[in-house]
Amino acid sequence: SEDWQLSLGVKLGFIASAGVITTIAGYWLQKKNQLFAVALQGVGLAVVFLTLIFSHHFAVIGNLTTASILFVILLLVTVYLSLKQQALYLAMLALSMAYLAPLVIPQNHPDVVFLFAYYLLINLAVAAVNFIQPWKILHQIAFFATMFIGGAVIGIYAKTQQFATLDWILWLHIALFIWLSVRYSQLMLRVKNHDLNLNQDTGQKTQRLQPILDVGLIFSVPVLGFSLHAYLMHNSTQAMTLGAVALAIVYISLNLWIKRQHPQLFILAKSFFILAVVFVALIFPLAKGAHWISTGWVIQGTALIVWGVTERYRLSRYIGVILVLFSSVALIFQIWSNDHFPIL
Repeated sequence: SEDWQLSLGVKLGFIASAGVITTIAGYWLQKKNQLFAVALQGVGLAVVFLTLIFSHHFAVIGNLTTASILFVILLLVTVYLSLKQQALYLAMLALSMAYLAPLVIPQNHPDVVFLFAYYLLINLAVAAVNFIQPWKILHQIAFFATMFIGGAVIGIYAKTQQFATLDWILWLHIALFIWLSVRYSQLMLRVKNHDLNLNQDTGQKTQRLQPILDVGLIFSVPVLGFSLHAYLMHNSTQAMTLGAVALAIVYISLNLWIKRQHPQLFILAKSFFILAVVFVALIFPLAKGAHWISTGWVIQGTALIVWGVTERYRLSRYIGVILVLFSSVALIFQIWSNDHFPIL
């Protein structure tokens, strides 16, 4: 071994080959033992994910385009095998290792922009799976990895000059997760209607159905997503205001679209209405400063009361009354605490 040894590329090639062979063996054994076969495929794909990231990090595959193409092919194989075999655990094993792979490589810390963009690519694979199968746990894994692991890495290692790029990638993540929350409800509504029709045809009792909404995803995405956006853009009042405006427009548009296209998902429409109200309420203080909170809230509260009365929407009236009351409290507090408050 003093005169000759295998190069790192050859060693990694052997490891990747072992992962591919393990995956093929698992697929071949699926008719004999489904659970064991799925586990083998998950382990094999996880090994290949880790080897590919390791190879790119240590410049064995130095070209980012080549590494990206190989990674996309690997994700497509994972999505295909998961859907073909209806194997949730396969997707969980393989994609979980894909999220963890950059973090287990021996290094000081991962490149923040690369990690966040890399997570976006994996989330696209999750979206492809959940376009067909309503597997909520994949949403949860993707959201946890993106917002908590990715957010923690951004908070610890991101540099100021990277904030603008990271913010653009963050908005792509937010858009993808919002779409996932809508798609999940669409698929669950379809499953519910199918089960009800089947039960009516067979005369069987209706089984307990899964919830139509992924409530955690619906409300966590805007809260944590906008919080991370505020952290990245804390020096730009305009960027934070535009972020609130964008989310308000998105949620009110989704509310109107769901009411027209999917009236059975009225609870989802109400959830998006609540979120739209929240972000509209943030626009005034973000744009004009704290002393505009009372003005913005009283205008918004009055509009909600009028809309709630005309549409017979009780929740809108309640939220409007609360905002008007809060605006009064905020106004009195600001007049009392600020000697230069613009009284007129």
